[in-house]
Amino acid sequence: MIDFFLALPNKDKFTFIGILITATTSFVTLLISLKLNKRSSYVSSITNERINSMTHLKQNTANYISMLKSFIANEESSISISKLYNLKLHIEFQLNLIKEREKIIIQRMDNLYILINYLNSINQDNTVKTIITELTNKGIETARLPIPYTESTRLSIKNSRKYLKRVIGMELDLLEYDLKNHIKLEWEKIKTEI
Repeated sequence: MIDFFLALPNKDKFTFIGILITATTSFVTLLISLKLNKRSSYVSSITNERINSMTHLKQNTANYISMLKSFIANEESSISISKLYNLKLHIEFQLNLIKEREKIIIQRMDNLYILINYLNSINQDNTVKTIITELTNKGIETARLPIPYTESTRLSIKNSRKYLKRVIGMELDLLEYDLKNHIKLEWEKIKTEI
């Protein structure tokens, strides 16, 4: 084979070498473009999945917050604990417990769930001090409550159910603020990827 190549005229040798270089370059370019195309489609599919996930998070958040807002606004309303828990889980599954910001969101949703469960179980005779003690026993830090229990708040609260609804409303406002910020930051991350 080498003898055949050496026997060729110089013009044919250069042509043959040029064909080999072109074929090798084309093959390497093909391999690189296949690899880049694979990587690009992977990044695109991940980005699309994140967009879908954020859309579902926004919908679940809107349903969760609107359900709780209507419960708080209407004195006679009741709330489906199972539906609330279902929405809570859908939101939690899209959050990451490792991130501090998302851990706070999950903690707020847990607090709301405990508060609403407790609100449905108390009677009107419970004092606010009893409520605070029982909430502490259920794992809610009273220092984190939006309306701390002090002597002045004790005197201004006549109805323990209204107090709990106020606490739920304030905790919900804080959760709504945290969720909006979280969603905004995640959308900004997605925009930078696109």
